[in-house]
Amino acid sequence: MERVKQITVNAKKLLHVCGMRSEGDNVSRSLDGVTSDLDVEALAKGLLELIRELDQYLQSLLQSNKPASLLLQEEVARLEKDLTTKAELMKRTDDMITDAHTKIEKLKTQHTNALYNSSTS
Repeated sequence: MERVKQITVNAKKLLHVCGMRSEGDNVSRSLDGVTSDLDVEALAKGLLELIRELDQYLQSLLQSNKPASLLLQEEVARLEKDLTTKAELMKRTDDMITDAHTKIEKLKTQHTNALYNSSTS
């Protein structure tokens, strides 16, 4: 909890230095020991890093709080999508095999006719 308070104080100080205000702030306008733009930039980078950590933590909470049934539904939906994709591939493959079989039968008939015609002439 102390870290949250420190982050809040630092954020308010940064806002004041940047010329922004929020109502009810009683934080001094000076940053303790910050005297240059580089120090303000370092403070801002630190705050951004903390925000990223907080975001990752909150995302992990959201992921871990999903009920088991919702996770199962997501998995079923993913598996159904995979099944649909594979069924389409099987259908295309079957169509290709049927088409190849038809062409082979046609060539077989043509060769048989050519052999018959050459033997009778």
